[in-house]
Amino acid sequence: MPGTPLLGSRFHQETAPALAMDRAEVVADDETFAGPDGPIAGCVHIATTTPLAPQERSAQVHAPGIGKVSDGPLRLVRHGKPR
Repeated sequence: MPGTPLLGSRFHQETAPALAMDRAEVVADDETFAGPDGPIAGCVHIATTTPLAPQERSAQVHAPGIGKVSDGPLRLVRHGKPR
């Protein structure tokens, strides 16, 4: 993901011809995510597609200061410093 994700920008996440050709687009840059400790504002929502499976779409949400908090059905359950 770019260091400064701009709404509507597109980029490649993976490029390995015939194996992984993920394309991503920033579809929201001010989303609120329902985190384990309450709402997290200012999240970036990424929509991902691949020409290898054109019918498949996935979504990721990245939170400022935390990182990826959602990837498809997977969601953040806790965050903080390791114990």
